[in-house]
Amino acid sequence: MRMKNIKWLAPIALALSSSVINAENIFTEVPAAKIKDLKVELLPGEKSAKFYRLKTELVDQQSQSIDFNLSKSLLASAVLTEAKFNTQGSLIWRGSFSLGSSKQSNPSDNTVILVKTQKGITGTLRIDGQLYKIRPTTNKLHSVIKVNE
Repeated sequence: MRMKNIKWLAPIALALSSSVINAENIFTEVPAAKIKDLKVELLPGEKSAKFYRLKTELVDQQSQSIDFNLSKSLLASAVLTEAKFNTQGSLIWRGSFSLGSSKQSNPSDNTVILVKTQKGITGTLRIDGQLYKIRPTTNKLHSVIKVNE
């Protein structure tokens, strides 16, 4: 039996795999008109920043995975490795990204650490060797900062 072109199976496989994980994207883009006057002070080594509304309710001890859609070309799903509360009552959510094309050379590669407080979410993401910082800003928005290393 000859195999015919089966490229049509890829979208089905992708849909099935994402439904098994059942993750939801934590980032919601903010219209440019709402952020035109917002600025974030970049620290030395920080390259650029974008503003997002974060779905903070996704960061809890029951969240087994969270999607991070940082751009049109970067969508990654982090799987929970540990979630616990610290002595101050903040939730610390740790996860790891499984990226097939990634060349992991550092134990912190393809990891995420989120700290959820009453002010918002602070954290770091390292995806395919690129470090991002997350910081709460005003109006329940968060900045995602790309870091030069």
